[in-house]
Amino acid sequence: MKGLTERQKEILSYITKYKEEHGVFPSLSEIARNFSFSIPAAHYALSAIEDKGYLSHEKGEHRAYLLSEKERANRENTSIPF
Repeated sequence: MKGLTERQKEILSYITKYKEEHGVFPSLSEIARNFSFSIPAAHYALSAIEDKGYLSHEKGEHRAYLLSEKERANRENTSIPF
C-alpha cells in the first residue's frame, strides 16, 4: 500500500475517532465541515485514501466505510505511553 500524506492521515484519524465516539462513520458533509473542505474535496480525499487501500466504501450507502485489515491491525497494535 502506498503511504498516506499527512492530511490523509489526519482525515483517517478523524474518521476512526468519530466512529469510536458515535458508533457510525462521519458523513461527507461532517468530514468537509471538520476540515473546512467542500463536499467534493472531501469525497476526493476519501477516494485517495481508498485508492491507497486504507479505507473502503460500499457504493450507494451512507456512512458505509470499512477500515482495511492492515489499518485496523495498526490501530489495535498502537501503544500509548503514559
